Amino acid sequence: MTPGLAQTADPNNNYCVNPLTTKPGGFTLSSNQICAGSPATITGSLPGLVNVNYNYSYSGKGLTDPGYTPQTVSSPYSKPGSYTIIQIGTGPGNVPVVACQVVQVVDVPDLLVGTSTNCSGRTAVIPIQNTSTLPYDGIAIDWGDGTPLDKQPLSSIASQNNRVSHTYASGGGGFLLFSAVLYGYYNNAPCKSPPVVRPVNLQATGNPPPAQPAVVSLKTNDDGTISINYQATGTDPVDLQQKDPASGTYKSTGQTGTGGYFTVKTDTKQVQCFKVTTKNACGVSAESDEVCSLVLMATAASKQNNLSWQAYAGTTPFFRYRIYRNGTPSGTINNKNTTTSVDNGQIDCGAPYCYYLEATLRGQTETTVTSAPICVTGINTDPAPALQNTFVSIENGVVRLQGTLPTASAPGQYTAIISRADGSGSPFQPIGTLTNSLVYLDNTANVKQQSYCYQVTYQTTCGLSSSPTPPVCTILLNSKTPTGIDWTADTPFVPGSVASYILETLDTDNNTTTFLDLGSNTHFDPDLTDPKLQIYQYRIVAYDANGTPSYSNYYEVRQEPKLFIPNAFTPNGDGANDTFGVVGIFVDQFSLTIYNRWGEAIFHATDPANAWDGQAGGQPAPAGDYTYRVEIADQTGKRTAKSGPILLIR
Repeated sequence: MTPGLAQTADPNNNYCVNPLTTKPGGFTLSSNQICAGSPATITGSLPGLVNVNYNYSYSGKGLTDPGYTPQTVSSPYSKPGSYTIIQIGTGPGNVPVVACQVVQVVDVPDLLVGTSTNCSGRTAVIPIQNTSTLPYDGIAIDWGDGTPLDKQPLSSIASQNNRVSHTYASGGGGFLLFSAVLYGYYNNAPCKSPPVVRPVNLQATGNPPPAQPAVVSLKTNDDGTISINYQATGTDPVDLQQKDPASGTYKSTGQTGTGGYFTVKTDTKQVQCFKVTTKNACGVSAESDEVCSLVLMATAASKQNNLSWQAYAGTTPFFRYRIYRNGTPSGTINNKNTTTSVDNGQIDCGAPYCYYLEATLRGQTETTVTSAPICVTGINTDPAPALQNTFVSIENGVVRLQGTLPTASAPGQYTAIISRADGSGSPFQPIGTLTNSLVYLDNTANVKQQSYCYQVTYQTTCGLSSSPTPPVCTILLNSKTPTGIDWTADTPFVPGSVASYILETLDTDNNTTTFLDLGSNTHFDPDLTDPKLQIYQYRIVAYDANGTPSYSNYYEVRQEPKLFIPNAFTPNGDGANDTFGVVGIFVDQFSLTIYNRWGEAIFHATDPANAWDGQAGGQPAPAGDYTYRVEIADQTGKRTAKSGPILLIR
């Protein structure tokens, strides 16, 4: 390396772009294009240069790259690519010089060559399988019959369906067995691919037919395309052909392949027919069975959807139709000429229904043809049937209304409208709606004050309304007499009426409930003589013939507390009427105070068992008039006060 230039080199400078010298160097290469695995050879240098060095893989960053050498032959390049060779030396006058050249290193991949096919007329055809990926400029073939080397550009081979062919002369002793040698070549590189030898045996006579391709499935998509899955044997290209509806002839779509899928943009509202064809190296063609699309149509009618299609038009033997509804098989038809079907199985108004038709064909292989999906919305022009039954009950102090959809023709989607009247005979007013539900809780009803009657209608998504249900009414339990309880007789059930009433009596002290069958009565006189029970809590339960219960509100009957207060007593020790005390029932809290004639309290007790014995301040009180005051609270917390005179007799 030139010492002066090396010492002053800028590590960021590309010396091939900006040499920074007044005199250029120079050298020549045996070729600027070489093959991977070969070295670059320098065949000459500018005269008069001394201290010449070369770097065969210059990075363009200063002069610090390793590998500078005075040799004129580089080490072999192992990888394809573009490499820069830089020359550094000293010219006349001890001036540094720099020169650069680019060498292209090309790959030498193997050829993928198929087996030779022998056609009539002593013609041999050899397929080349990887022309689209080869870097070569062409392929050279020595056909082995003494003819000149056959060099064909890759573009020419691709236009011949990736094949090379040669017709052997019939003279020359009539040889039938030859060896063809093939290799890839570059126009400017002195290298070629490893040779491939293929025997050519011309003993066969006639042209062999290709394997017949087959359409496995044809599916019409909802984006206006048709997808075709096909099978083919071997490497012969397959061409997709489509029938011209006007002329009835088949024309190529321009799509080719060797097995897999084709997708065609076409008028999917009309039946379209297709074939796949192939032609082998000898020019012999084969075609699949004709396969045609299906076009399904659907219209909605009341409670049914009507489907129609054109009978399958292809020549492939027909096996069956199968109809799919919302992705599930819903019917099979074995007659090819059947072109209609009616779906009347649970068609809900406003619900979406999507269908597609599938035909199974059994020709050279089993083929499936599927139509594009088509969707309709169910309709129903019949009046909406009324609810099957309705009942109302009071639960936890809230009205609970419940209905049941009709068993037949029940709507899938609906809105229920709840109307209420303040008792039997009053006008109904809407109070609420429900979506896809028939259980309504009326939190605004005062169930202890009055009975409420309800009606229910519902409206389908198609706008059809049912007739309102007959009224159902809550049971109001109250009292119309001082000693009895009464309840309303309007039925809480539709259809049907009350079969029996059961009276529930709740013992609030022991938290137990007793039941009494009252038949069809709507009045009852309970026994209110239990001295230990001040509050009686009742509820009516109505049952229909099926045992469905409907509960009334709770109603309480309360007995007033009772007090016995004497107006005189004789504290003389004779054992009769010696004390003044108060006797009562249903008393929970008690207070008794005795006052003298001057209003002074002379006795007080908070227990009914403590009676006044006629003493005042520890001495017998004088005979005469006194006043008492009794204050009590009963078992319900109600307070009562009572005052009056007492006569003390001695």
